[in-house]
Formats: sequence, structure tokens, C-alpha cells
Amino acid sequence: MPDSEDARKPPAKRKRRCFRGVFLALCLLLVLSLGASYLWVESSITHVEALSGAADTPGQTYLIVRSDSRDGWANDGTTGARSDTIMVLHQPENGPTALISIPRDSYVDIPGHGKNKINAAYAFGGATA
Repeated sequence: MPDSEDARKPPAKRKRRCFRGVFLALCLLLVLSLGASYLWVESSITHVEALSGAADTPGQTYLIVRSDSRDGWANDGTTGARSDTIMVLHQPENGPTALISIPRDSYVDIPGHGKNKINAAYAFGGATA
């Protein structure tokens, strides 16, 4: 009989040891892939300081905007980027988080530009307007 430690162990203990090794390797792979996914998503998001801290609104408020650039599109008379997705996320200090989606075709008053669809406001002033 060989002198190695694994050879002296019963087959069930060797299987259990092999299973633990495979399980730990899969857990490590999962953690690494989640971390890589998070870093990829975080690096592909452009962060812009666009909202100031308004009085009497404890917590944090985020404006989430996805804009298309219209590069490569046929000239349809539209200038500038338009916002495809507009959401407001508010995380209060206490209580539930609220996520509100604003339809891009909502007709609103845009200061200095009259009435237009809300997705046009991004083209007129960008995120800081």
C-alpha cells in the first residue's frame, strides 16, 4: 500500500475533499466574475454632478439619464442628443427608496426654451441645466 496520506484515507473522505476543492474554486470564480462585472458597469457609467443638495430633502437624489448621440443617423432635423431614459432615484435617510420613471415624451416648460418634450431639455442644457 502506498505511503501517501490520500491513499490511506477512505474513498468517501477523498471525494469530500475533492468536492470541497471544486466548491471553493467555483465560489472564487463567482466572486471574481461578480467583481469584474461591477467594475465594468461602473466604468461604463458617466457620472456628472448635476443636482445640488436642495433644502429640507435629507438623503440622496440621483438623476439617471441615458442619452443617445444620434451619430450615424440620417439627418432628420433634430439637433443635439436626446434622453431615452429619465429616472429619479431618491434614497432618504429613513424609509423606502423611491425610483420614478419620467416618460420621455412628457410635454413640459423648459426654462428659456418654451414648451417641449422633456427629452429635448437634455439637448438644450445638458445634465447641469
